[in-house]
Amino acid sequence: MDVKTLLIAALAVSLAASLCMLIIFWTRRTYPGFGLWVAGHFCGAVCILLFILPRDQFPPWLTIILANYLWFASMMLNNRGSLLFRSRRISYGWEIAASVSFCALFAYFTYVEPNIAARLTVIAVYHGGFQLWTIAVLLMQRPAYFGSSDVLQVVSLGILVAIHTVRAEQVWISGGSLPHQVIALQPFVDMLILGVMVDTLLVILSHIMMNAQRLEYDYRLTQGRLEQDITQRQQAEAALRESTEKFRLAFDNANTGMCLVDLNGQILQVNSKMSAIFGYSTSQLERMNVNDLALPEDISISPHFIHAAVEGEVDSSTFEKHYRHQQGHIIYGQVSSSLVRDIEGHPWYFISQVQDITERKQAEAALNQLNIELEEAQRLAKVGSWDWEMATDTVTWSKELYRILDCDSAQPAPTYQQHSQLYTADSMARLEVAVTQAVTHGIPYEVDLERIQPDGSSQWIIGRGESEYDAQRRIVGLRGTCSDVTEHHRMEEALREQAIRDPLTGLFNRRYLDEILPRELHRCQRNGEPMAVAMLDIDHFKHFNDAYGHDAGDAVLRAIGDLLKGFLRASDIACRYGGEELAVILPGSTLNNAQIRLDDLRRAIMQLRVIYKADDLPTITVSIGIAAAGEQEVDAAALLDRADVALYQAKENGRNRVVVA
Repeated sequence: MDVKTLLIAALAVSLAASLCMLIIFWTRRTYPGFGLWVAGHFCGAVCILLFILPRDQFPPWLTIILANYLWFASMMLNNRGSLLFRSRRISYGWEIAASVSFCALFAYFTYVEPNIAARLTVIAVYHGGFQLWTIAVLLMQRPAYFGSSDVLQVVSLGILVAIHTVRAEQVWISGGSLPHQVIALQPFVDMLILGVMVDTLLVILSHIMMNAQRLEYDYRLTQGRLEQDITQRQQAEAALRESTEKFRLAFDNANTGMCLVDLNGQILQVNSKMSAIFGYSTSQLERMNVNDLALPEDISISPHFIHAAVEGEVDSSTFEKHYRHQQGHIIYGQVSSSLVRDIEGHPWYFISQVQDITERKQAEAALNQLNIELEEAQRLAKVGSWDWEMATDTVTWSKELYRILDCDSAQPAPTYQQHSQLYTADSMARLEVAVTQAVTHGIPYEVDLERIQPDGSSQWIIGRGESEYDAQRRIVGLRGTCSDVTEHHRMEEALREQAIRDPLTGLFNRRYLDEILPRELHRCQRNGEPMAVAMLDIDHFKHFNDAYGHDAGDAVLRAIGDLLKGFLRASDIACRYGGEELAVILPGSTLNNAQIRLDDLRRAIMQLRVIYKADDLPTITVSIGIAAAGEQEVDAAALLDRADVALYQAKENGRNRVVVA
């Protein structure tokens, strides 16, 4: 059989196979890459057609260069189709470079230096390179859906590589002139054409099988997924039915009112508890809007939340509203509402929970009223309350306590450790002893506390406290009250001053002298200090009163009292002993020092000018007796008696003098 006949047969087979693949491509499902295979096979058919043309009647670029390039292009399209079929992508750089170099070499060995052996070698190298690349892809990247079809194509492409290699080798071995080479290769050309034709059919068959096997794999995979989806859907439906049933049971048997509300505020469904709260039947409520029962001042609450939820600002909220019961009275409701969205995230409806908190609100109002009344009672009684939790060192004050202690009620109450800034050190020492007994032994206490105010004055507080216990009778804190007793304390001080002061002279009285002298005597003995006591008597005071009257005598006593208060030291104590007799206690003074100071006092009294009824009274003189305390002396009365004896000695010696016992 001649070459032309074989080529015509090969063309017919190639066209028929390509047409079959094209029909499959148009009418059946194919995967990416199958179209490139079809294009490659059509390139092969056109290549065979160009090989049939007489080379002496057509130019070499058509019958040699273009024909061989189309053959090579079919190899490149087959390779790219195999890569794409396996979801692999490469750039076009390799193919462009191969195409340009292939055509350049063929043009060179056709026009510049004609050489059929070189052209056959180029065909063997380029075809073999891409075919080996395709073989590597087929063998090394075999997806799970491939069977024997890729192996079939590997064998076919391997045979083609072998044919091209042997052909190129025979051309170089035969040598000689071109006609001689062609004659020498004629039997081999026949075998080559037949081999290429058979291999082409095998490659086409492998392409069809690969697509079919992938279709079958995808079908099985789809069926498996479908069965899995059906199972999952059935499970989801069962879970949905179970969830729906549970929701229905929870909805109907909830201890609080439950309702479903659409995006316009229309009530869709309610439970029996909701009906019991408002006094309407479920059918009546399901024809209402959420604001139909709300009082006018609360109508804007629900629409505001619905708008915010639909706009995506919030998903849930809890608020309180006033409602009117079916019987007309007002009820307080606490509403907890949440937006439910569909599977795509769009707002669907609201599920709301309503609790009747009327009793709680009434209890809160009653408690608030009691707190107001308690605060008012504390204000009127000027008593503030406090509570101390030891575990957290948290102190709570009433408003009245803030007012009593002049603290900012906007600030938290000071802790127990911060109390040192409120009271004097002596007060805190007494308070700490009392608090320790209270928290240790549960002993209630009442302590007088002194607080120095910003203006320097003292504020007196009575602090009372008792222990707080938990369920196990453990002391967990203290609670108590604080009362402002500053005025009371001042009144007591005033009464005490009146009890120990002589109203005429302003000096201490004899009662105070009897109280303070033993104490001062013990103090000086304890500290090792000297002390002197003096008795003063106004000379001839009885005759003075007889001559000028008792009012003039009182004026003299007041003047001497004022002089003593200015003349003596702060530590000295002057007392009116009785009548015109005065006593002076001089702590820290020795006998000599006391004698000098009291003699100065005597002269000062002589120089004293007393005006009575616009007239000067006569000069006043005094007699003074001084006694010093012994080192171990503790008898105040004996000390005072010695000073009194010295006073009488001064009188007997002529008055207006100082005599030391």
